[in-house]
Amino acid sequence: MKTLFPSLRPAFDRLPGLVVVIVLLLAGCGGSTSGTTAATAAPPNPGAPAPPPPPATPADPVFFFGAQTHFGQGWNIALVPRVTAGGMHDVRDELFWQIVEPTAGNFSFPKNYDNYMAALAGADITPLIELTFENTNYDGGQTPYTTDGFNAYAHYATEVLRHYGAQIKAVEIWNEYNGSFAKGPATSDRAGTYNKMLQTAYATIKGARPDVTVVAGATAGVPLPYFEKLFAAGALNSLDAVSIHPYRTASTPEGLEVQVAALQALMAKYGPVKPVWVTEIGWPIHPAAAPGDLEVNESVQAQFLVRACVLLASAGVSRVYWYELRDDNTDPFMGLVLNDAGYTARLALAAMQTLNTQLRTASFVAREQTAPGVYSLRFAPPGGRELRVLWALTPLAVPVPAGTTVTDLVGNAVTLANGTLTVAGSPVYVSGPLPGLAGVATARPSTAITDSVAAFSLQQGAYGWWYGYFTGASPTFTPLPDTRITDWKEEWIGSFPSISITNVDQHPSKSNTDLISVVRRWVSSVDGNIQVTAHFKVGLLGDGVRVRVLADGQVLRSATLSRGTSIAADFTLTQPVRSGTTLDFAVDPGSAGNINNDATQVSITIERAD
Repeated sequence: MKTLFPSLRPAFDRLPGLVVVIVLLLAGCGGSTSGTTAATAAPPNPGAPAPPPPPATPADPVFFFGAQTHFGQGWNIALVPRVTAGGMHDVRDELFWQIVEPTAGNFSFPKNYDNYMAALAGADITPLIELTFENTNYDGGQTPYTTDGFNAYAHYATEVLRHYGAQIKAVEIWNEYNGSFAKGPATSDRAGTYNKMLQTAYATIKGARPDVTVVAGATAGVPLPYFEKLFAAGALNSLDAVSIHPYRTASTPEGLEVQVAALQALMAKYGPVKPVWVTEIGWPIHPAAAPGDLEVNESVQAQFLVRACVLLASAGVSRVYWYELRDDNTDPFMGLVLNDAGYTARLALAAMQTLNTQLRTASFVAREQTAPGVYSLRFAPPGGRELRVLWALTPLAVPVPAGTTVTDLVGNAVTLANGTLTVAGSPVYVSGPLPGLAGVATARPSTAITDSVAAFSLQQGAYGWWYGYFTGASPTFTPLPDTRITDWKEEWIGSFPSISITNVDQHPSKSNTDLISVVRRWVSSVDGNIQVTAHFKVGLLGDGVRVRVLADGQVLRSATLSRGTSIAADFTLTQPVRSGTTLDFAVDPGSAGNINNDATQVSITIERAD
């Protein structure tokens, strides 16, 4: 479920092979059973054809690319074949607490819940069950915040597991607790209250079903300060996997891997690094609102699906759930299929099917040391053949040797012109050697340093980031003095009107005749070359802003954004730094000094470039 907050296959799958082994053992292999003589094998017939080889045992899945469904909200189970049409064996769905426990202590599972769970089981689809939301029988219908509420929530979890048994292999504790799906007293200390609920639920679930994977977090975005509060309080001891919803609908998927790396590094600071699951991600189809805006058409949506899943796989994420399977009224353009009579497939459904066909049983090997903007991610499918997922942000021609095959986004064989492949933003699957791609023989080392959205904090200097302003033309940085927290956002503020920095945007200001630039500063703790990717996007209602990137006070990049020119600017640059180098990302008011509607989206990814 999108927030309003801006910011193991069953063992039975292997039973046929097990049965063969048991039959062979019982059939003899020398010796007898219960006094019965084993049959003598017939002599070989040299003229008889050789028996066919036994069927290959299907490889166990490595990656689980699935989708969010809402059968728990009444979706028609006629949609189930659309899940399998996308090559998916995994969905995320709900069994709401209020519905299954209408009165305190009395559990009743409605027929529509049983029907959809049976339909999933019949199609070999494994559900990740969200355990949501509040129940009017406890804590006044607010998000649980008392011991009685936590115990009741844990009881609900075990009743769900008791009713559906081994079909449920994983559950997720709440949804976007850090966003709009927590209410009441729990919101005064979201991390602290969530951790108490999690600890109670985890202990109770493991006591009843030790085999169940308990997934926790389910956060809107990748909020490192929120996670740090959880991990510091011991949450890593009460979960088996950490889940996130790293939506970036205003920008491309590149950079997701940096956010995941930052989360993994934070886990390592406090305990074991648990698996990361992405239980929601998606891009809605929409036109460009103005020059420079990101347009997402049906083709781009399909491309982003594959690029996101592959980048996440490269970061160690084995499970990704696309939001969502079908359009709905809240999110009418995010589905893999339309909400029409025939559930018409979008291109993204075919892209999902091809992705699962190509990568479900493949192991990730390495991201290769290709040129900037060229993504070559190598996988090892069963059988040992080289497999790459390849795309480029700027078109690139690559020679392809004989015997190497190329498959496009939706599973079609690519016909090469004179043995040359043109690589662009639409990912392709390259099976076989590709020596003509520069850097293909070298693994790219882990390069992630920081991501401005994930690392946003209300503590100056946390994760290397500072929040402040410039006055007039001066590059002197002054930290903002105050913070403000509401249910919907956390922000840095000051005495100037409208000045603000949140995890996702910056709003400049003015003071008398002085223009006040709002600045997000990163102070380097590394030496060497870094690659900076910065995205700025202003809204449609104001008179425009200027955006700048500065290193130690010197302007590296600058652009004026407005509806009449371009509302967005993307800068990618390589910059030498040393420990203590400052990089400033500034948003200035327009030259006329009108600061109304100057809020500007800002996101920055910083990686090593050595």
